Amino acid sequence: MESKGKKKLTNELKNLQQKPIQGIIAQPINDNDITKWKGRVEGAKGTPFEGGYFHFKMIFPDTYPFEPPKVTIKTKIYHPNINSESGNICVNILEQKKWVPTNNIQNVLLSLQGLLSNPNPKSPLVGEINDVFVNDRKKYDETVREWVKKYASDPEYKE
Repeated sequence: MESKGKKKLTNELKNLQQKPIQGIIAQPINDNDITKWKGRVEGAKGTPFEGGYFHFKMIFPDTYPFEPPKVTIKTKIYHPNINSESGNICVNILEQKKWVPTNNIQNVLLSLQGLLSNPNPKSPLVGEINDVFVNDRKKYDETVREWVKKYASDPEYKE
């Protein structure tokens, strides 16, 4: 990564440390590499994800901020826009064609937090879960709560 991208990441890390986002932790995995981050988003109160800890990894390309980071969810999750096997996420801000260099880590984290609270049925990644979300919200909410208890109750990040 060119020094301009590393400098931007360093500044964004300082901003996050000075003004943390409630319910989100994000930081480099180790002090020697600013391009690989780990983090956690807490399930929002009043949603079926409440009480869950959803861990993620962010890898910043050499071309950051001109290309988005690759973000994957490490916690198994029942969500129409997140593939729990691969960890892939379907959210606009992370799409190559929608990314703009003025986006930053805070925008990515807030989008991820918002996606947990508000799945987007118009852009599903997992069709079967989307069908349940759209057609049987009660069953969807119950399944989300079961998965939160089973897979997302540990606040500690695990690889």
